[in-house]
Amino acid sequence: MKNIVSYGIISLLLVLGACRKSDNPKIPTLIRVPVPNLIAGTTGDQAISVSTPTSAAAFNANFTITLKFPNDVPPTKMDVVVRKNGNNANVKLFKAGITSWPATINVKGSDIISAFGAPIALGDNYDFGVDIYTKDGGKFEAFPLVGIPYGSGVGGEYGGVVTSIRYSAICAFNSADFVGSYKVLRDDWADYGVGDPIAVTVIDATHLSFFYGAPQGLPIIITVNPANNTTSVAKQVYGPIGYPPGWPYGPISVNSATPPGPDDYVAPCDHIVSISLIHTVAAGSFGANVIQFQRQ
Repeated sequence: MKNIVSYGIISLLLVLGACRKSDNPKIPTLIRVPVPNLIAGTTGDQAISVSTPTSAAAFNANFTITLKFPNDVPPTKMDVVVRKNGNNANVKLFKAGITSWPATINVKGSDIISAFGAPIALGDNYDFGVDIYTKDGGKFEAFPLVGIPYGSGVGGEYGGVVTSIRYSAICAFNSADFVGSYKVLRDDWADYGVGDPIAVTVIDATHLSFFYGAPQGLPIIITVNPANNTTSVAKQVYGPIGYPPGWPYGPISVNSATPPGPDDYVAPCDHIVSISLIHTVAAGSFGANVIQFQRQ
């Protein structure tokens, strides 16, 4: 036992003697980079509508730049940059020289168009981020060509940090774009022929109305869901007693099915409204009949 202990001490001394300071790997210099946090505004547009030739330029949104750790060493400045369609080789300067935080940044569609020198097209994505300049002269890009911005896992590591804000170009429903005269594209109920004019009214931001057959009936109110461009009609009477003329079945009501089907939609870029309606009288229902009309 005594010999074993001796051998153990000798082995330990040999191991310790073999360790030299020069054998240890050098720890790289750690750089403190301020952590940005971008907060999307709750007012203004959330997406870029390309429903009309002018709607993209009229886009108006905002976001706020904050520092995750406001009491830490701040950056010298930040530049707001924007990336198009996820391409880190296509990044433009949007606003330079942010030196105080929080800072609110206004984003207009016309400014995006000017920055890239090209119109905004359906399906385009624009990511806004910040290039950070530190007090020791370093620069850390939001969308670098090589590597990752700011450090690995910044968003998850610090709990809910958002380092970029995206605005996408979509065919968003804007009721103002639907004001005008309309023609019928399809009418399964056969009150209208293809190409016939039809009276359509914009009620508010999410409701349209139209008349079936003639204006002496009651308007049918269509609800539009801007989140997914679906349409629906709550059950309502549109043909009171005596309308249509000679109608033998009494009052007639109409409603759409729940949930909306493939024929219940608006197509904002084409200014088309489509709804599948169930016509009902006291004796029963007449099934689903699609009507579609388009702004001329």
